[in-house]
Amino acid sequence: MGGVGVFSRKWNVPCYLSYPTLKGVSPSHLKDVFITEFEAGKGFCLRDLYIEPVAIPHDAADPVAFVVTDGERKVGIATDMGKTTALLVERFRGCDLLVMEFNHEPVILKNGPYPWHLKQRIRGTMGHLSNQEAATFLEAVKTPSLKGVFLAHLSETNNCPALALKAAEEAVSGVDIPLYLTHQDRESMVVTV
Repeated sequence: MGGVGVFSRKWNVPCYLSYPTLKGVSPSHLKDVFITEFEAGKGFCLRDLYIEPVAIPHDAADPVAFVVTDGERKVGIATDMGKTTALLVERFRGCDLLVMEFNHEPVILKNGPYPWHLKQRIRGTMGHLSNQEAATFLEAVKTPSLKGVFLAHLSETNNCPALALKAAEEAVSGVDIPLYLTHQDRESMVVTV
């Protein structure tokens, strides 16, 4: 969480946190940062946008996904979650654009260098989505309004971009939905919806 304060101070932007998340952050990380609190399940406005934080399962203090709308277009953003939920599917269905986690490929994770306890954490219901779990989620939320999907939070150690892309392609087969890979070391494409 230390990076949030650095980013906020550098770019002079406010920091939005839920109270449980705020309680878990060292006050020194948020020194001189303007903080606005929010609550999962209770939407709030930020200029012309309505933002709905949706609770998700992950081993962090009060993690959420976000659904952001300007009243005409809707974007869903979900990373760092161990499983999907019916509530998340309901909120993400009908989005125009998605940013969603395709974290790991189970076989690569199983045979990879991480210690066993960390592999268990990643695979668990409070960890991260596999490519297959993310693809199942994508298949459940895709609608004709979906104009693009960003595959995010790909593990550099436990995934292969081609495998993540293949899983997503299978989830949207038969529908022309552009898929975009994100990378940890560079900007993603800019997409207008």
